[in-house]
Amino acid sequence: MAVIPATHSIPLKSFDRRVPFSMALGHCVTDGETRSFVMRTGFASHALAPGLDTPQYTYSPCWCAITQLLLQESQFYVDTSPLLYVDAISEDKVDASMRDEALTRLRSLHRAYYDLSPTTFCKAVCLTDTFITRVKVKPKYMMCVAAACYYIASKFETCKQPRPTLDSLVRLSHCGGSASDLVRMVDIILTKLGSANVTAIGAASSTALNFLQLFIYAGSDPSDVDRSASSLPAFLVRQLEIALCSTSTSYFRPSCLALALLSSFKRNPPSLELDDASDTACQMSQFLRLSDLYNLANACKVSWSDVEACSSALSVCGVTSYSVSPNKASPIFSSLIWNLSRRTKLNLSGSTPPTLNTIDEWNEED
Repeated sequence: MAVIPATHSIPLKSFDRRVPFSMALGHCVTDGETRSFVMRTGFASHALAPGLDTPQYTYSPCWCAITQLLLQESQFYVDTSPLLYVDAISEDKVDASMRDEALTRLRSLHRAYYDLSPTTFCKAVCLTDTFITRVKVKPKYMMCVAAACYYIASKFETCKQPRPTLDSLVRLSHCGGSASDLVRMVDIILTKLGSANVTAIGAASSTALNFLQLFIYAGSDPSDVDRSASSLPAFLVRQLEIALCSTSTSYFRPSCLALALLSSFKRNPPSLELDDASDTACQMSQFLRLSDLYNLANACKVSWSDVEACSSALSVCGVTSYSVSPNKASPIFSSLIWNLSRRTKLNLSGSTPPTLNTIDEWNEED
C-alpha cells in the first residue's frame, strides 16, 4: 500500500475535511513500542509512521478499485437522455418508451429463463444503449437489438450457467424473424460499434453494479474488503436491474445511480428478517451512513444534487418500493403469451358451445 507524506498534496485533501468515516484502529510502532493510532477519513488513513512525528496517508484497496472504475466509467458511460425527446412517429426511430419496454421484457427472460449473472444483464443494457444512441433504429427492430446485445453479453459470462441459444432467444423474446435474422443483427452491432469496442465493454467492469459492490464495503476495513464476497443484497440487485430498464433513471452516471440506490436505502431502511440480517452484504450496507455517501460522491466528482434527482426518479418509477427482502423477492410481472398451433386455432374457431344447460351452483341446496 502506497504511503504519501502529509506535506504532499493529495487528490482527496478537500474530501478529507468533510464528515469522516467511523474511526478505525490500527497498530504502529514508535520508539520500540506498539500503539494503536489510525484514524481513517474516507479512503485515506492518517497513521503515525515509525520514527516520524507527522501522520502519513495510506490508501485502501477499495479506493484504488474505485479509481479504476471511474476511469472506465468515463469511457463507456452512455447518455440516453436524448431518447426522451424523440418523436417515434415522425422520426421513425426508437424512443425512450420503446427502449424501456424492450429491456423490461429482456429482464423478464433474464430472470425467468436464463438466470445469468446480473453483470451480464448490465452489459447487455450498456451495449443496447450504445447502439441505439449511435445508430438510427426503427421501432420494429428494438426487441431484436436487445436480444442480440444480450446474446453478445452472454459470451463474456464466466460462470458455468448455460448460455442462451439463438433459437431460444428468438422464441422467447418474440423479436420477430428467425435465428438467422438474429445472427445478422449481431453482425450489424459488431460492425457499427466495432469489435474492439464491444470487446472492451464486455471485458470492462464499470457498471453501476460494480460501484454498488465497492460502495457497500467502502466503510469497512481494507482487510474486510479483501475477505468479503463480491455478492450484493438480492433486493439491491433487482432494484438496479429495474432502474436500468427506465430511461429516466438509467441516464445518470453509473456511480450516481449506485449512490442514489444506497441513499434511498439509508433514508428508508427496510425491516429485514433474521435470515436477511445474517447476510454479510446486508450487514455492511447498514454500516454506511449518509455522510459516508456524501463523501463518496465528492470523491467520485458526482454532484449531490444529481444523486437527489436520481433518488427522486427512482421513487417516481417505484424502484425503491420493490421487495426489500433478499429471500422474498416479488415475482416478475410480465404479459403471458400463449403460442397456439394451427390445429389448436382451427379447433377453437370450429368449436360449438355445449348443448347441456349451465348449472347454477348458488341455487343448489346443501
